[in-house]
Amino acid sequence: MSSLGPYLRGLREAKGMSLDDIARSTRVGRRHLEALESDTFGELPAPVFVKGFIRAYCEFLECLPEKALDLYRETTGEPASSHGPMRPLVAPRSRRAGPLAISIVLFVVLDFFWGLIVFLLTLLLGGTSGSAVAVEATLVSYYANPAQFLQLINVYVFQSSSGFALQSSNYGVTLPAIILDGLLWAIVPFLAFMYLAVKRD
Repeated sequence: MSSLGPYLRGLREAKGMSLDDIARSTRVGRRHLEALESDTFGELPAPVFVKGFIRAYCEFLECLPEKALDLYRETTGEPASSHGPMRPLVAPRSRRAGPLAISIVLFVVLDFFWGLIVFLLTLLLGGTSGSAVAVEATLVSYYANPAQFLQLINVYVFQSSSGFALQSSNYGVTLPAIILDGLLWAIVPFLAFMYLAVKRD
């Protein structure tokens, strides 16, 4: 197998390019290109920069750089790169994001089926649609569902729910209760995110 220098020079000549053409396009100095083609690696900077030169050289000639890099490694005695399957770097994040994704899905599902939940809660409490029990079940659901928090505020401000006038304090809808509910829905997600962040790190 030929060494790196003749291999690169063969690629360049096959494309009809000069060292000056490559130097102008890649911004790699001509003396560095000459050192690559003559295998005089002592005149080149650190290996990480040399590999960058090789990649730029090959990409300019529209050739894959892997063979040239392997030749460089063979010449310098550096272990060949492994082309086997690599463990994806994002996999740990995906696993750690699992609880958060589950929480979001549960939130959407619960919000979508909230009317059914209120109906079942009304039946459980022995009420019927439009009754005081149904209103109470609805207000309880507002406390439990963060998506309905604004509805809870509307009940307190306008003293009505679903078109029915009511005394909100009779159903436990008071300003301290609303403030506490709002704080819980702000603090609990914050603590959950902090826990996930610490666990991820």
